[in-house]
Amino acid sequence: MIDWLGPLMFVGALVLLSLGYPVAFSLGGVAIIFALLGTALGAFDLELFGLMPLRIFSIMNNYTLLAIPYFIFMGSMLEKRVLPNVFWKPWELSWDVCGVV
Repeated sequence: MIDWLGPLMFVGALVLLSLGYPVAFSLGGVAIIFALLGTALGAFDLELFGLMPLRIFSIMNNYTLLAIPYFIFMGSMLEKRVLPNVFWKPWELSWDVCGVV
């Protein structure tokens, strides 16, 4: 009876993303809506929401996952600043002189 929840959740996330909602709000909203729907159908227990802070803090101890936001921040800073272009142009010209590119 609840086998259709997974594919419907995927379709719901795709619909919200295609409507232009941000990824965080789309995925979070679909998760909360389907948790409530799963609770109404008896497939999900609302007491599991109480375990969420423990799960979040255990994920925050994973150094690999902590590095992802830093790399995203570094990429956005490098994209918007002039200084990386100052360092990249000589490197690019050296490859042109060697005939590699």
